[in-house]
Amino acid sequence: MEKLPKKDSKRGVSEVLAVAAVSVVPIVGGPFSIVLQEMLGVAYGKRRDAWLEELAARVEDLLNKVDNLNLDDLSRNEIFLDAVASATQSAVRTHDKEKIALLGNAVLNAAIQPSMDSDKLNMFMQYVSDLTVSHIQLLDFLDNPPLFFEKLDQEWPDFMMGGISSLLQILFPQWTSEFSNQLLRLLRNSGLVSIESLNVTMSGSGLRSSVTTSLGKEFLAFITKR
Repeated sequence: MEKLPKKDSKRGVSEVLAVAAVSVVPIVGGPFSIVLQEMLGVAYGKRRDAWLEELAARVEDLLNKVDNLNLDDLSRNEIFLDAVASATQSAVRTHDKEKIALLGNAVLNAAIQPSMDSDKLNMFMQYVSDLTVSHIQLLDFLDNPPLFFEKLDQEWPDFMMGGISSLLQILFPQWTSEFSNQLLRLLRNSGLVSIESLNVTMSGSGLRSSVTTSLGKEFLAFITKR
């Protein structure tokens, strides 16, 4: 068997990622279907190649920063390989740079957790695939409202009482109440937050409190940039 490249070889990283990635545009059907799929295949192929190139650079950087982590280990790390395959399919389906960055974060965190439970990995990768950037923003906000205001360089409002929806109107004025509630519904159904409504009146201290579940906090850590 050919020896794998050293960990500082970008080509070696790219080869491991390419093995883990999967094709998402099979060629089947009649003449027009074949032409259409070939055309889409080129477009999706460009997305896949750009994603893998960016991911390779990030993985290489991780290998250079983390002790006792090398390319040989990654090539045998089933959790990492599963994460790359799942993230690659999701990356090909989106042009959203923020979503692609989140997928990359998930892959890097999987790389350093080889003993991670495979069911939890699959669940978290499904979350990254299904949740929009707006979902993630809401989840991040609900985990630590004051810190989220700081991240956006917003001053915390002097509310004695109010609803979370009032805070969201300051942060995301483009979000309608219906849109915000729809975002919350999926987060709630996924077990990531503990509240059922954004409109319940709370005290000032209550508005500052985290309402994410332990699973929600773990998921946020999983998609946080390393």
